[in-house]
This record gives sequence, structure tokens and C-alpha cells, in this order.
Amino acid sequence: MKRFVYGMLTLAMTGAFAASPVTAKISPDKEWKSDAAAPGSWSIDYPGKGWPGINATFPAKAGAFYRVTFEARADEPKQRFVLKVPDHHFEFEATKDFTPCAFYFYANADAEQTARVYFNPNPGPAKAQIRNFKVESLSEGDLAENLFPNGDFEADIDPRGAFGRGWQNPEFYAEIVPSPNFLYGTKSLALLPPQGEKATLYSIYLPAIPKRKIELKFWAKADSPQVLNSWLDFQQHGQTKHLYDHRQNKLTTEWQEFTQTYEVPSIEEHPTLRTHTVRLLFQRLNAPGNIYIDNIEYRILN
Repeated sequence: MKRFVYGMLTLAMTGAFAASPVTAKISPDKEWKSDAAAPGSWSIDYPGKGWPGINATFPAKAGAFYRVTFEARADEPKQRFVLKVPDHHFEFEATKDFTPCAFYFYANADAEQTARVYFNPNPGPAKAQIRNFKVESLSEGDLAENLFPNGDFEADIDPRGAFGRGWQNPEFYAEIVPSPNFLYGTKSLALLPPQGEKATLYSIYLPAIPKRKIELKFWAKADSPQVLNSWLDFQQHGQTKHLYDHRQNKLTTEWQEFTQTYEVPSIEEHPTLRTHTVRLLFQRLNAPGNIYIDNIEYRILN
């Protein structure tokens, strides 16, 4: 019965999200070599310097949200893949196995747009691969579904495909672990910083619409009672005022569901909201024991 309930929940969370494919022209720089045995896959012997990348160019429509996805791997964990779209970029940390990476952005005009994946140069060479570079458009119905990718952690997909580490964290202090008695499923996300340090995760950019409500939901528990901070963070380059919504979630040793709802202000109040995006931030402070998170959901409310 437990497996049946979990399977139905997974279908409800993922099966209804059917974004529409967008025809994109994929153009790799000369340093990337196509794999003849695996169409849509490219590899590179990266020397640790330069910005060789792969472009996906497509016609965008004003007022539409798009989701860009790709899978990437590299044998040098110090390397990072950068995804750049209009108004935004995000750094995905390299993983040894192929990791699905996702990103959202909003088109402010009818124009040809380019999503580009390239390296943030770091010392040391790397053998890297990218495959399945795709672009999809989202409908109004899609925006009402859970937009956070792989938030139930059951597929054992590395969380680096949806999260980056905090600026003060020298390493990525999160991993998927066997779930400590969650209501359904067998895996959860654990925040595991070294003793005496805090851990911060920030998500990819997610859709947000001015003058509409957004909602973050998640389940969490801790080995010992403590606070897990969560933010809906609208920080943008060039802003004069940092817009965010912050909650202090008091965790206990039992699983609890937390909901954070926020009405996004107008563009007139905060002009940087023209990007129509937000990031999720989770931060645990210096407290004993681990923190566990599960079933992260994010959506735009009607």
C-alpha cells in the first residue's frame, strides 16, 4: 500500500508537467566533438582555460517562460558548467556521472534567443561530456505544477543539477541519503556540513510572475531541534533594494511540512522583477546533527 501511494504521488508531481518542445539549433564550438555513436552528445578535452561552449538558438515569444535542460559530466570536480540565458546565468558543479541540469527563464520580447553552456575556467584539465541539450516552452497549466526538478530525490539524481553551494561554502554540503523514516519513498536530501560550519544551498532560477502568488512547500526534520532558514530570493544584478521573503523553520526530530507563500510585488515597485524569476535558498546554522529535506515543491498560484 505504501508503494502504491508513493507511486500515485510521484505521477501527480511529475506526470502532469508536459512542457512543449521548442525547435532549437544546436551549435557546438569547434573544441567540442560530436559522438557519432550517440547523436546529441558531445565531448571535450578541456585544458582548464577558455570558454568553449555549446549554443541552443531558438525563436522566443514575449511573455513566455522557457525551460532549458541538458545532462553533463566531467572527471575534474573543480570544473563548473555555466548556463547563460538572457538576463541570467547559473553555475552547475561538475559530477563524475551524467547529471540532468535544468533552468528557467522568461522572454521579454519576440526575438531569437540563445542558451549557452560553457566552462567557468578553473585550473586543471578535464574530460567532459554534454548531451540531450533541449529547450521547452511552458503553458499556464505547467506553471501551476511543481516546477522544482527531482524534488522527491527518489531517482537518486545528484542535487547539483538543481542547487548550487553558498558563496561561503568551500564544498557542496548536501547529498542524497537513505531517508530516515519519511512518510513515503526511501531517499531524502541531507545537509551535512563539517562540525562547526553552516551549509547554504541556492536553487536554479525558477519562474515568478509579478502580482501573482508563489508557493514553496517542503518536508524537513533534524537529528536535534534547530532552525532551517528558507528564502524566496529575487536578487538581481543592478538592483537597488534586495527583495526576498525569509522564514525561520523550527525543525524537530519528527517530519513536518512547511509552506511559504508570497505575493510578488509589481515591476513598478521593483524593476528588476522584469526577469520574472526567483531562487530558493536553504541554510542551516552551526548545530549538532543532520538536517533532512524531502518533497520540495514550487509553483505559481492562480
